[in-house]
Amino acid sequence: MKNSLSLKEERSAKVSELEALVQGAKAADRDFTQDEESRQATLNDDIADLDGKIANAEKTEAILARNAAMTASETAEDRDIAKVQRSYSFGKAIQEAASTKGLTGLEAEMHQEARNQAKNAGVATTGNLQIPIFEQRANVVGAAASVAGTEQLNTLAALVPKPLIESLGAQRITGVSGDIKFPKLNAAATLQSDEATTATESAGFDTAVTMSPERVGARLDVSNQTLAQLNGSLEAVLAGQIANEIGSAVDRMFFSEVIGAIANGATADTAAALPTYAELTALEGVVGDAHALGNNCAYVTTPGMRALLAGQGKFGDGSGQAFIENGQLYGYNVAATNIGELSNATAEVVALVFGEFSHAAVCYWNGLDLLIDPYTESPKGITRMVAQVYAQAKPMYAGAFTHILLDDDFAA
Repeated sequence: MKNSLSLKEERSAKVSELEALVQGAKAADRDFTQDEESRQATLNDDIADLDGKIANAEKTEAILARNAAMTASETAEDRDIAKVQRSYSFGKAIQEAASTKGLTGLEAEMHQEARNQAKNAGVATTGNLQIPIFEQRANVVGAAASVAGTEQLNTLAALVPKPLIESLGAQRITGVSGDIKFPKLNAAATLQSDEATTATESAGFDTAVTMSPERVGARLDVSNQTLAQLNGSLEAVLAGQIANEIGSAVDRMFFSEVIGAIANGATADTAAALPTYAELTALEGVVGDAHALGNNCAYVTTPGMRALLAGQGKFGDGSGQAFIENGQLYGYNVAATNIGELSNATAEVVALVFGEFSHAAVCYWNGLDLLIDPYTESPKGITRMVAQVYAQAKPMYAGAFTHILLDDDFAA
């Protein structure tokens, strides 16, 4: 494909030929011959055609140039973020937050950025170390200055909370402020009517799902000796522990909405202590009747219950087929978590949840708010770290989630 410059050069050659044709006739004080008339018409058509091609080529080149500029800008932004992620030292930030001098350098800049994010979101922070919301991008790996031959893990990415429900497909929402209201769909959200007939009123968007910021947190006690030796790898391990604890708190928030509080007097929902395969797979039908089945359906229960189900035959002992095979039940993945909202030890029951997790949402109003406390446990040589974030997790679609209570030891 010729570019606009090549097309202009071709046009210029044809214009020169046309000018020579005209000048020759003028110099001889005569009209065009029949051949010259034919050539003139051909040149005029060629030049007009080239004018159109040049205009289109210039438009295309302008679009590609703008796109290249935008891509370069995005690439530059990614490089800036990558540079920040490589340069930020979680260990330095912790040590400076615990001292009387306070934060300095990049860590102080990130602290102020996080405070501004929280202020704009309308939430109050109380810690002495703030870390802004960083969306996890491509992993950034760089050499750790203090450990020879070691790769430094991306600490800021490791600090991103990791709820189980997000790994199953729940939507992550950041950059919000105040209460957020989402339309809550029901099973009759879409109706069909015949041509030229009045459409029946639909309840579709029945009520709003309100997401309000709630504080979730975790506490870690870390030895001062460990903090003194923090390097890139250890920083990422510590950051990962904090992110996992926050993630578990978000999961508890979500499953409390889905299951509610399991009463001490609750009993299994199955006809017998040992559930049947049909009782477990019937959960898909409940979600299907709500028009909520999609590509992110999964079961969730406790690790103990998942192990029990994996040891039971679909059609009785010796059937050769277990409830759970290759990590799946009825073709759906079975995830497990130890959060308390899935069980009640007094009632001796455990919940098995089934749902379409793309119909779940997790909102974050701020990044991590950390209180680094070197005093409370100082006699033991321990620094206490309290991490918290304002978040909310809820189902967005009525009927997208259901559950059944199972006897917690049906195999006994």
